[in-house]
Amino acid sequence: NVGDVICAPSGGPTPDTPPPGVPVEPTPESSSSSDGISGGAIFLIIFFVGFAVYMAAGMAYMFKVKGESGVNIIPHVEFWKDLPNLMKDGALFIKNKVTGGGYSSV
Repeated sequence: NVGDVICAPSGGPTPDTPPPGVPVEPTPESSSSSDGISGGAIFLIIFFVGFAVYMAAGMAYMFKVKGESGVNIIPHVEFWKDLPNLMKDGALFIKNKVTGGGYSSV
């Protein structure tokens, strides 16, 4: 149909208008799958907000109720100090399982 073609001021079709009969592919802006935020984004928001609340409430409790100060106001401070070593142990465990390594006899 001639009425379906958008015309430029010169009378011809606009440069971004496909010729009649050619299907138009949806653009990312018009795609319905991009509506809202993803489940991963929701998870990350909940995780980081929860972590911030945990730290703030834990620090307030340690300071007000327990009377701690300095580094000791961090909730479960020993866990957080040991976390790098725990991560290293976990990585080595996985590496040994994948590569077939293990304990050697003494």
